[in-house]
Amino acid sequence: MTNESPRGLMLVFASPSDDSREQEFNAWYDDVHIPEILAAVQGVTAARRYRISPAQPAVPGAPAAPYLTVYDLDRPSAEVLASFAAARAELTMSDALGSGERAPTVMIYDASDAAPGA
Repeated sequence: MTNESPRGLMLVFASPSDDSREQEFNAWYDDVHIPEILAAVQGVTAARRYRISPAQPAVPGAPAAPYLTVYDLDRPSAEVLASFAAARAELTMSDALGSGERAPTVMIYDASDAAPGA
């Protein structure tokens, strides 16, 4: 990857399916999921994970997930989403990933100087 800013970002707010499975969730996310995404989804060039700070005050309407993954995108978001859909069958999912009310929230942002979806 170059020193250029990413063309866009994909933010994934995620939770383990149950608090007792947090270690399993993190192992799957770090050791399986992110490497698979980086290998299989064209346009995703990097990923970084974060845990919400204990100092974060409650924000009404904000995702309640304790984890955030930031993926750097190097091409139009529409192309990345198409690549993600094509790779979905190749990705190993885990039941340690939250579902229902704990399902991940995905947000995609294009650089503010790029045309929407470009």
